Amino acid sequence: MANEKDRASFKVVPGPISRRCFSLAKFLTIGLTCTLVILVLFRYEIERAAQVARAAQAARADPGFPFPKPKSKEIYKYQLDLLPKSKEIYKCQPPLPSLFTQFPLTVADPDIRRAVIKIDALLARHAKRDDVDALSVSVVLGEKVLFAKGYGVKKANETDIGIGGTVNQDTVFRIASITKLFVTLQLLVLRDQGLVGLDDELKKFYPEFEIGTALDPHPDDDDDPRITLGSLASYLSGLPRDMNTFTLSKAEAEAYVLERLKHERLVVPPYTFPVYSNLGFSLLGNALRRAVIMANPLRAKATLAELLREEVLAPLNMSLSGYEITEAIRENLAVPHGESSAEAELDFGWQSPAGAMYSTSRDLSHLLSRVFLTNRPQLLSRRVLREWLRPLAPLPDSRTEVGLVWEITKLHPSYSLTGREPRLYSKGGNFGGYHSDLTVHPELSLGFVTLMTGYDPDSSYVMHKVLEIIGPVVEKKLVKKVRERYEGEYLAGEKNEKSSIKVKVGSDGVLVVDRLVINGTNLLSLIRSDQLALWSTGRLDEFRLAFGRSYLNSQPAIGCEPYWVTFDGIRAGDKMDGQAYDLLQFEPTGKKDRLGRTGVRVVYPALDVKLDRIS
Repeated sequence: MANEKDRASFKVVPGPISRRCFSLAKFLTIGLTCTLVILVLFRYEIERAAQVARAAQAARADPGFPFPKPKSKEIYKYQLDLLPKSKEIYKCQPPLPSLFTQFPLTVADPDIRRAVIKIDALLARHAKRDDVDALSVSVVLGEKVLFAKGYGVKKANETDIGIGGTVNQDTVFRIASITKLFVTLQLLVLRDQGLVGLDDELKKFYPEFEIGTALDPHPDDDDDPRITLGSLASYLSGLPRDMNTFTLSKAEAEAYVLERLKHERLVVPPYTFPVYSNLGFSLLGNALRRAVIMANPLRAKATLAELLREEVLAPLNMSLSGYEITEAIRENLAVPHGESSAEAELDFGWQSPAGAMYSTSRDLSHLLSRVFLTNRPQLLSRRVLREWLRPLAPLPDSRTEVGLVWEITKLHPSYSLTGREPRLYSKGGNFGGYHSDLTVHPELSLGFVTLMTGYDPDSSYVMHKVLEIIGPVVEKKLVKKVRERYEGEYLAGEKNEKSSIKVKVGSDGVLVVDRLVINGTNLLSLIRSDQLALWSTGRLDEFRLAFGRSYLNSQPAIGCEPYWVTFDGIRAGDKMDGQAYDLLQFEPTGKKDRLGRTGVRVVYPALDVKLDRIS
């Protein structure tokens, strides 16, 4: 018992040094734990505050070239709430100049030839599917057709294989809603002639047009009947999708539609979001006919088919295309399995502008090579073509948009060697056993035509599989062409290094300047940047230097905004009436350089400096 008491009362009393060591270790452990917790919980806020501090410091040190620093720190406050977590969300990648409209590739190129062989094998396998009767595909690059071939049986409704016939470039298909693309082209042609405008109201050509007046004689702003031709072509009018008038004559169909619309409300108010409308395009196409007749009453008997041929098809040499069946079209017409020739030749009547056309892959290739993929477009000016090839209504999926007739898709970066997200401008069509797709890839100057009969309705699938083969090859060739034309070191004379520029294609496929010394001044150092992107103006060999704003360029929430809002921001001269500091041009010298390449010089107009390529 005594021993237990002695043991219980015996205590090891730590000395002063031991106590201090124990307390210090405990304090450090607790402090480190708290610090880690704080860093974990508030790491995002700490990172943002540091970025804002760096931006403010950069702004204070900004030398003012080519843009003055902000006078107030208020400009940084919004960054705290808008900065995204990922630094790659809004990556800005200016496109490379589209050189293949000027310098097209051909199948003589070995890489293109190998890609064409792969495409042929792919389509041959696809055409053997039970749900495919006939398949005709063409691939166009610039003004050249790289590939065009047909597969399957033309007359799949024939039981005698000998009668069925083979498919080729001149096999005729119903292209269904691709018809709407031609109506839109006709709209733009007539606009250039001064007969119509995109903002013209439908009532100008259809005074009897009313929407919903039988339901409410005094519609509010949401049901405003002022529908424009442009809203009809971009699916933004809000009109109902369909009204079946196949059994009616043209006059009866028009009267029925106009009366019926008085008892209909708009699906959505105009410009709310796109609503696909065959009815809208039927009205648009017939309104264009009325516009021609209003301008020239002597054309009162002109039909939709005649006007389309005069204004669009004949100038493009599209001889096997049109609204109406001809003997040449009938002879070459593909007919799906299970359909009769009568069904294949159905007359759309008043609804023809919505989807009645016939065409071939050869004719549609003419449209691509002579309008969309050339530097010398027929029917339209380059200005109008740029206006046409742009999105008008984004959809809430970050991938799809709607344009003037176009169904637009932003490609996933996996389709591109450089991680870009280029837009495809497409118009598809489906009617019975006919399935069609026409797609333009402006950045690569590529175009695709896919015409099918059978039960498989997804012609765009074929286009995408073909693009997966040819797209990377053409993109690689484009990068190579850009390097040959622009990359190198440029000096203002062989022995004068006061002005020097170095141009290259960066790892992300963007053409950049990573040395910019003009008259002894290093402009990159002034704006504290390692390099500047060259942004093509669309004119051959002309670019804008993407200076942006040094304190905003690295902010991922802003993307390309610092650049496009500052183009042409500073000009030479006391009154800023000289050339812009961001303008850079390339021009041929007419002789070979020391490496045997075509001689090229850089022109910097703002300071009247010309630099020859030396390497």
